[in-house]
Amino acid sequence: MSPIPSCAPSATSPWSEAEQRFITLKVTTKGMRIIEKNGLDATLKAAQEKGYVSLV
Repeated sequence: MSPIPSCAPSATSPWSEAEQRFITLKVTTKGMRIIEKNGLDATLKAAQEKGYVSLV
């Protein structure tokens, strides 16, 4: 497996307790670190408040 450059987005599907489903995300390595630090639900809520994402 070749290493992924730090600037390349990665597709991942973490489980969201608030949504009760897997959510497909396309995030950078920095974004993954933020999700690990703050938690998925808190990060999604903050991003939604800032207008970066819209949940469907």
